[in-house]
Amino acid sequence: MSGIKFQTAASPVMTAEEFEIKRQQTGGKWIKEPGTYTMAVKAVTIKDPNTYDPQWINVQISLENAAGEEFNTFLTVPTTAEKSFLFGSKKSLREFNDLAKFFLGLGINLDYATAIHQLSDIFSDTANLIGQTITLRLGYYGKHIKYVGKVDSVSSYIIAEKDGTDATGRVFSGFDAANAYAAEEAIKLQKFMKVLEVIPGTVLKLAPTASNDLPF
Repeated sequence: MSGIKFQTAASPVMTAEEFEIKRQQTGGKWIKEPGTYTMAVKAVTIKDPNTYDPQWINVQISLENAAGEEFNTFLTVPTTAEKSFLFGSKKSLREFNDLAKFFLGLGINLDYATAIHQLSDIFSDTANLIGQTITLRLGYYGKHIKYVGKVDSVSSYIIAEKDGTDATGRVFSGFDAANAYAAEEAIKLQKFMKVLEVIPGTVLKLAPTASNDLPF
């Protein structure tokens, strides 16, 4: 029996983040409603270097609440302090700020002078993060597609404002119908929930090690 031949797409249709969110939308036990959740770190997955700045690495953090519902969030982690944590051609600090806020939620205060050493400590053995808890407020910044129940066994959706109220006065039979209407009407949608706020945890300032080599 001949083996299976695999072909790698030169340009994947979805990014790793988009794929994970699509997976969440198509079943499984995922957090689907906006709200504030306390969750434990279930897995830490090191992804590829960031497209816009290869000195930064994409990292997926898989979280789970007490009900067994999951949520994935993505961080961008610097591998060097060479550029003072400025990201990409625009020299943005947003990526570092988002990283610092997330770790503050775990009780880790990233200090500018020693942050690269702290990150080396954290990612030298990500098993230390497993089981650590963090409280996040999840939700939407803008319009999005919202499930509102079933009509005659058909899943129904609306296009909602960021606060969940109906934006169009229409009910759609199926997610794809709502998505198609948004495309036709040039309605910009937020495709999935984001972290709106990280609740600071008990601050634990990690002592830096002698090395700043990251295990990526």
